Amino acid sequence: MLFFTCILLFKCGDKTELAVEAESSTKSTVNTISIQTIERLRYNDYILSPEAEVETSGWNEYIELAKQVEYLKKVDLSFFTQEESNLASFIVEFKENIPESLNTKPVKARILVLETRLLKLNNDLTLDNIPDNEKTESIKNFLVAMSNLNFVINKKLEFENNDVSRPDLGIVSDTTQQQ
Repeated sequence: MLFFTCILLFKCGDKTELAVEAESSTKSTVNTISIQTIERLRYNDYILSPEAEVETSGWNEYIELAKQVEYLKKVDLSFFTQEESNLASFIVEFKENIPESLNTKPVKARILVLETRLLKLNNDLTLDNIPDNEKTESIKNFLVAMSNLNFVINKKLEFENNDVSRPDLGIVSDTTQQQ
């Protein structure tokens, strides 16, 4: 009986060591991406216009995601390496709370791309067997998707603000001539 107890204690100790080793290896792979690596990424980084900032000021999920993007640029990957279920619930809230004025097909399409890139980034950062160049590419793709969302929001609001009506050319329609 004492023999089995000793074996059980040794086996429990092995599991703890394996868990510590797995945790340390995950941290080491995440930290291989540097600030300089992210700064060297080439893409058009669009920011929100002042009108768009006003429009999104009540969209808490967008504000949170924008903060996390800034952290990502400083290589704080904690938001992007959390459990996929947490990210999925964040995305659901993100989609549900789109301001009514921005709830259009082009914005929804960009959000869908952003969701896909976010989940891919999460996958690439949390798996151990993904090379650093693929992780960097995933970061770039996510940043491009966020930038494109900002671009579409800006363009939508710009188009609304520049509502140009057709000029009156003095053409009288057939119905008014008959009267």
